[in-house]
Amino acid sequence: MELSAKLSLEFSTFITKNVEELIGMLQLTSCMAFDPPKLEKQYENSLQFVNNSNSLNHCQQLQTILNKIKLGNNCEKLTKILNEIVSELRSSQTFSCLMNFVDDTFFETLNVHTMMEKLKFDEKQLKEIKHQLHRSKLEAKEREIEMDEEINRMKHLIVQREIELDIEYKFAEKWINSQSCQVEFKISQEEMKVKNEILDKAKNFFESDDANIMTCKFYTRRIKEMTEEANFINQQYEKLMTSLETKLQIVLKEKQEIQAMIQEENNKFKSKKQEIREFIETKQRKIAEEKLRNLQSINILVIQAWWRGQMVRHFFGKFKTYKKQAKLIRKEFKLLRENKKSKKK
Repeated sequence: MELSAKLSLEFSTFITKNVEELIGMLQLTSCMAFDPPKLEKQYENSLQFVNNSNSLNHCQQLQTILNKIKLGNNCEKLTKILNEIVSELRSSQTFSCLMNFVDDTFFETLNVHTMMEKLKFDEKQLKEIKHQLHRSKLEAKEREIEMDEEINRMKHLIVQREIELDIEYKFAEKWINSQSCQVEFKISQEEMKVKNEILDKAKNFFESDDANIMTCKFYTRRIKEMTEEANFINQQYEKLMTSLETKLQIVLKEKQEIQAMIQEENNKFKSKKQEIREFIETKQRKIAEEKLRNLQSINILVIQAWWRGQMVRHFFGKFKTYKKQAKLIRKEFKLLRENKKSKKK
């Protein structure tokens, strides 16, 4: 506001000193009466006021007064007329509207500069968001690589365990079908046959008339021991067969569980991969939409700023030219005074 007040003061003092420059400024604003697309309200109001009949008549009146001043030869009368014109201009609506037009144009350019700075700050924020998204992409890729490595390691361990179980299963199956197992089985069968024969002989001997009481007691005790041994061997054989069958069932069950785990991990990995891909696609789409909106707003603001800059540049360029003309007119006044003084002498 201080800058605006200073500018207004300088402008008013300049007008009080040079009436013709004010006429030039009014003519300049009247020359700017055109209808560009999307012009701001303050420009329209200023141009409408300048284009009305009163302001143009006022310019013509000032021009006629100035012509009379040039023809006059009385300095006191000249200063009196100038003071009247200045006081009239200070109280008139034309002067206040013109000053408002200058102030509005100046502050609009300041607003454009602040908006451009804000846009630069928003662009920096957008770059930071892009950098964060790129970093999150890299982190997602690293996480995906780690997950792939973990799944491959688990697959490798599962395959190793499956190979070990297959080896154990084959070894057990091979041992059951091997000759050593069959030989052991045959040996146990032969032992059973021998023991059965001994039992039969003992029974026959016990039933014979030649056996006495001592031999009968001895053989009865021996028969009991051998029957107990035979029962123990049969139990051990049955336990061995049942344990082998249970082992085979456990191996098959573990194999099925491992295959189910592999399938579940594959499904989890596929779903996780799909989620990561969808997350990256949605982020990229949001950033593209935000960038497009920012670019559209930046283009509109840049066009408006350029247009206002052109208006201000045109205005102050004409202002400088009329200032130069005022200096020339002052010189002419001085020459007229000097000529009059020389004529009087």
